[in-house]
Amino acid sequence: MPGNLAAALSRYALGMKPATHATRPEADEAGSAPAVNPWWVYVIRCDDGSLYTGVSTDPERRFREHLQHPRGAKYFNGREPESIVYREAGHTRSSACQREAAIKKLTRPAKLALLAKSPEAKACPSSAASRPRSIRGKG
Repeated sequence: MPGNLAAALSRYALGMKPATHATRPEADEAGSAPAVNPWWVYVIRCDDGSLYTGVSTDPERRFREHLQHPRGAKYFNGREPESIVYREAGHTRSSACQREAAIKKLTRPAKLALLAKSPEAKACPSSAASRPRSIRGKG
């Protein structure tokens, strides 16, 4: 495996933001400055305390679509999205989908640790005690 690919994969496995995907190095035909990659990875906190991870070119628009059930993800059938608690910019579509998959594979405590580093996640519940009883399980 080439060195750059191995390094990029290890960054994804560790849950780190890719260092080499922030901008495209080439300029467009008109010679303007390189464009920033438009894809975002985002995490939404739901009313039941669960976390939803997705990708979009516009997280705020996608959040509004999640609020409108026909346009939102099926995950939100039976739960309401409350707020975007994490955003990560500068991805290509491919790297955003890979990062989304890496975040989805994290355990809940690992996700909460990732979210704790984000200023958007101040109100995100950090323990089972802060989630509704039905989510914590019986007891």
